[in-house]
Parts: sequence; structure tokens; C-alpha cells
Amino acid sequence: MPARARAEPKDDGSASANPAAASLGLSELAFRNCGWLADHSGRGLTDPIDGSAMLPYFEGVPIQDLQDAIAELEIDGYVTTRSFAEELPHIIYGIDLFANFDPLTRGTDPTVDAAALGRIALELGEWIGVRDLHGRTDWNLRRFNPALTILVSHVDDRRVSQSGDNEYPTHFFALLPADRVAIKRFVERHPVA
Repeated sequence: MPARARAEPKDDGSASANPAAASLGLSELAFRNCGWLADHSGRGLTDPIDGSAMLPYFEGVPIQDLQDAIAELEIDGYVTTRSFAEELPHIIYGIDLFANFDPLTRGTDPTVDAAALGRIALELGEWIGVRDLHGRTDWNLRRFNPALTILVSHVDDRRVSQSGDNEYPTHFFALLPADRVAIKRFVERHPVA
């Protein structure tokens, strides 16, 4: 998954002084929100988090500004939200958040990791058990799960188990010829250093 890029914003005086935020087309506060979210995901799953959990970190920031920053992230596809009945909504991680912010906040790249998992999966055959695939890496769940989610996005949904849990987003997937070709192409686009 390539890094997200948007058209250059018009200079209305609100542009971010942070070059990384600006390169993603995000306000400074939205960028800080993404960093906080990436840092506070324990397993790298697209689970919801209570938005009020971030309030102590953003002490002194007006609630409306936080709401707007979260809305900005939702518009850009980094998160989805549920309910604005509370001060801050429940926030559901999107895979683009991990793909774009893990390289900045954790020093790992889920897209490159997904290519590495793809190489392993192609060696394993038609039926891929996720626990077995994970066992072939030395990664913790926080690193493994975003990479797995990116990898299985290249597999037809009908061949990806919908039986995830609090450990993995799925338990197994099958690779038919079209899936193998898609993964081979993905791997070729993202060589491991």
C-alpha cells in the first residue's frame, strides 16, 4: 500500500509547520492524533478505541478542535467513528493509519512487512494458517497484524476467514491461482531490503 498523498492545500495560514503532517495533507492536530492512535494500539488490529482515552494527552486542546481533527482523519480514511453523543466518538482504526504512521512512529513499515509475509505465504501452499504464518516471523502482534491485514487485502474476500479474534484479524486464508498472482505482483512492487 503506497503512502497516502493529497493535493497541496491552499495556503490559508493554517498549514502545518510539521513537514510530515504537511506531506500527508493533515493539520498538526490530526497528525498528532494519528501518532497517538498508532502508539496506543496494542495489537495492531482495527478495533475501536474510546476517543475520550486521548483527552489526557491533549489536555488544554478545545474539544471542538479534537472533534475536527478526528473528523479530518475520518474524511481521509485513517479512521472511522461511531457516535458523537459523547465529547469524542469511539474511533475505529483503519489500515491506512498503520501503513502511514508506523514508519514514522515505530520504525516499521507494514507494507514492506506484508510483502515479506507474502513471500512466506507463497511458500506455504494453498491453505495458510495465520498462527503458523506468525510463527515464521519474530514479530510481536502489533507489527504482525497490520502487515497481515495488508497482505490479505490482496486475497479474494471469499477465501479469507471472517473468524478473527482479539489476537488476529483472521485465522486462515486460501490462495488460489488469482490470489497467488496478486501476491506475487504485490511482493515484486515491495522488495525487502
